[in-house]
Amino acid sequence: MNIPWWIAALAGIVLALIPVIFMVGKTRPRYRLDKQQHTVIRLGRILARGQGALSFRQVRLIEKTEPSLIMRLMQRYFHYWPRERQAAVANLLARLGYTELALKQLESSDPQERAQAAEILGILQSPSGVEPLLDLLGDAEEDVCWAASAALQRIQEPTTIDPLIRALDEPGEATPARVADILLAMGPAIVENLLQYLPQMGEQGAGTVLAILGHIGDERALPALMAGAQADSPWIRSQAVQALGEMRALEAVSILMEVLQKDAVSEVRARAAQALGVMECWEALPALKLARKDDHWVVRVSANQALAEITGKNKPVQD
Repeated sequence: MNIPWWIAALAGIVLALIPVIFMVGKTRPRYRLDKQQHTVIRLGRILARGQGALSFRQVRLIEKTEPSLIMRLMQRYFHYWPRERQAAVANLLARLGYTELALKQLESSDPQERAQAAEILGILQSPSGVEPLLDLLGDAEEDVCWAASAALQRIQEPTTIDPLIRALDEPGEATPARVADILLAMGPAIVENLLQYLPQMGEQGAGTVLAILGHIGDERALPALMAGAQADSPWIRSQAVQALGEMRALEAVSILMEVLQKDAVSEVRARAAQALGVMECWEALPALKLARKDDHWVVRVSANQALAEITGKNKPVQD
């Protein structure tokens, strides 16, 4: 039987490709855990046993293991452990000198190592790491900045409050938003410090402080916020008005209505309308209805949204 030439040619091609296919399968890179990764995983499983105090075996394992592996272990597993176990491990590492190791590693030229060191300092909650971490907020690498910010939020050392507030007014390389996140994590404990610094601050810093006070929501800030709503700076007025809305400060309704009706800056008037809407203030209905005829669309939109929030979205608002 004669075999067509094209079938013979096809069979030859297939036979020729078989060794190539075999070699590709043999040489294809396969992901394997290296020895260090195996060690980290094994340690993580061992340290996950128990809730509070470490056993003798667990302590000995930590003492005998290379510090770089312990740091990787902490990054990977620490936040999954019960709080009592976290405290036990952190105390042991502090006694073993890991604070000093992390501080030295902050000087590394490798951004991953700097970020790791910052995270370890946050885990250990070491006050001695505060100043270096503050400097690290201006690091050229974004990951390092975020690691330093997260560490400072975890440490919540009272001595950081004043330097951080000053950094809002003179941010330099540390962005105000990142500094504000750290301060917000401290909650009401920083209100008095913020109020003390506020009169001395420039426009940008003062506006950011008012925004932080609004997020915290402490009534001690109300006089400063109401004064800020009538400040000369539009930026300060807008931040104060928004903060009053977030706090649902009914004491400030008359001030907010005055801002809505008389402020020269459309964005500030819009913020006042939004604040009145958040507060669901029925007393403000006439002023909000009038604001729907404002010359600037942003004010009109904000007034309509506020009216919908106050009266219910499905209820038409009559002029």
